[in-house]
Amino acid sequence: MPRRLVCHAVLLLVLVGSLATLTAQGLLPQAAGTGTISGVVVDAVSGALLAGARVSLRRVDTTGQPGPRMVTDAKGRFIFANLAAAKTHYLDASRFGYAATRYGWSAPGGSSAISAIRQIAVDDGQWVSDIRIPLWRLGSISGRVVDERGEPVVGVAVRVYSTANIAGRHQLAGGNIATTDDRGVYRIADLSPGKYIVSVLSVQSTVLNTTPEVGQLRAVGELATGGIGGGNGAVVASPGVDVDGRHRLVLTNFATPPPPNANQSRAYPAVFYPAASTAADAMAIDINYGDSREAVDFQLMPVAAVRVSGRVDAGTRPIPRFLLRLLPKGSEPLGFGAEAATTQIEPNGEFTFLNVPAGEYTLMAQGAVMDFTTGDSFVRLPDAPGFPAGGISVGSKRGAPDMGYLLRSGQSEPAWGRLSVSVGASDIADMVVPLHAAAKIRGHLLFAEGVTPPAATRPMIMFAQPVNGDPSLGNPNGRTQPNDATFAFTIDGLLAGTYLIDSMTFAAMAPISVMWDGRDVKDTGFDGTLGRDFDDVVVTLTDKLAEIAGVVRDGQTPGPAAVMAFPVERERWTNFGWEPLRLQSAPAGMNGTYKLQRLPEGDYFVIAVPSTQGRAWLDPKFLAAAAPLASRLSIKWGEKASIDLKLTPVAVK
Repeated sequence: MPRRLVCHAVLLLVLVGSLATLTAQGLLPQAAGTGTISGVVVDAVSGALLAGARVSLRRVDTTGQPGPRMVTDAKGRFIFANLAAAKTHYLDASRFGYAATRYGWSAPGGSSAISAIRQIAVDDGQWVSDIRIPLWRLGSISGRVVDERGEPVVGVAVRVYSTANIAGRHQLAGGNIATTDDRGVYRIADLSPGKYIVSVLSVQSTVLNTTPEVGQLRAVGELATGGIGGGNGAVVASPGVDVDGRHRLVLTNFATPPPPNANQSRAYPAVFYPAASTAADAMAIDINYGDSREAVDFQLMPVAAVRVSGRVDAGTRPIPRFLLRLLPKGSEPLGFGAEAATTQIEPNGEFTFLNVPAGEYTLMAQGAVMDFTTGDSFVRLPDAPGFPAGGISVGSKRGAPDMGYLLRSGQSEPAWGRLSVSVGASDIADMVVPLHAAAKIRGHLLFAEGVTPPAATRPMIMFAQPVNGDPSLGNPNGRTQPNDATFAFTIDGLLAGTYLIDSMTFAAMAPISVMWDGRDVKDTGFDGTLGRDFDDVVVTLTDKLAEIAGVVRDGQTPGPAAVMAFPVERERWTNFGWEPLRLQSAPAGMNGTYKLQRLPEGDYFVIAVPSTQGRAWLDPKFLAAAAPLASRLSIKWGEKASIDLKLTPVAVK
């Protein structure tokens, strides 16, 4: 018997017991044919065979139906036998600590489009062998946190941050979080390649003694996990210290403040690796696939802390009930855990922050807290004590791929305030925070000629998105009213920024124009800092969207790639919000075909780049380098253009 057939027979005998067990458990279908697929799963960096990887077999023509799956043996091997003849088989693979992948991907995060799937053809009696699936091991950062005496700090939150391109701008985003164990040791795992800033967080959380107190829900330092629902920040569920009979300092996921020194309060401020006080001064750590960076250690040193107090000036409006957050300059787009201190507003409008270290801060007064994260939203910091959460939602935005957002809706209040605060060595007792009315957008929808309006019986939910992508400005929303044939709408809650009407809220339609005050503000937006409402807005919608399709060739051969279209006007490469229609990227299939859909009319650059550069359209520097190499075309509403492209790598200096 030929050597190759002997090897195949031995492999089948080794795994036949496992196959029988899986079939008995209902995880594999009964015999349906005589085809076989086998192979190995390997570490993409080292080439080592990976035991314990889960491999799933599916078919493109049976989408939605579960297929057989199995776990690789000690030598990384898998086998699927008794397969019906088909040309549409494909394989997925995953393993703890590795990025999930699909056979045919050159890196994690490849396209899931059917056209981009590498299909495996199997005939009756055929054995397709030597399939090799690489898995990329994710990186990790670990270290130890000690105090000024070298003693371990237990239960303190450590988080990584990274810089992301959102709306064409570099913004800091939160990543994975871990807490220290009884040795002061932490480990942050599942990190994709990138540059990371590591920080030991420290928030001084002040609540009023009148805040309801409930039983402790989790251990000190324990992170929140599980499903996303309403928060419990309106009550205190952690230990606290009564400071003055009126305020309590609550102990949560951060280091317990040291005792006062000569009647001077002290705190452990946040520290960024190796020993910086701000993210801007931190040393970034490079992580590649398979990297495990150890000894990223911290020593916390106590500093003098002061009391910052004052009142909010709400004018003739009622005193709002939202949480006040004191964030270091540059940290405004970040969520809970990035603050130096938080506190509640008292019924008479007064407030007090306890234990604030010296520094330059922004005091933020608003109802919602939203941030983008590259981390796992399943594990997150709990709501800050005293935060009157109205609900929590998570999701993703097309203009921020590979990132999720976490929105704590908080208490709905039609006001906001921001104030720069410089804290030194002395208490601040007379601060006044002016509050401004949140702006509204009021108007109605029109539908272009030939467009069938949607049924007016169901409301159409609409969103406004910050043009600069800053999540601290929130995601205000409104809706049309049921059975209103005029499709009138109101969007509440615009804060201190400029907002676009979110084009992605209109399903299969897009705005032709957004008219206000005699001009089209579709691309420039509504400036909420003007302190006025925007009335008589007319949004004209069409379903006659444009399309660009074609074939990508690498030399003379069609092949996988990413195709991107972006507007010729350079001013549109930034400040496009979270859901841009005029900047798009789509994968090319294994046969090189691609399709860009839902495009508004306009002048575009179109270019095919390697799949690894498929998300680079978020960076205006990349677009500037790509523009001279790209094809250019003009397209009208409803047109379908065809253009074949050559694979063109783009170098960015």
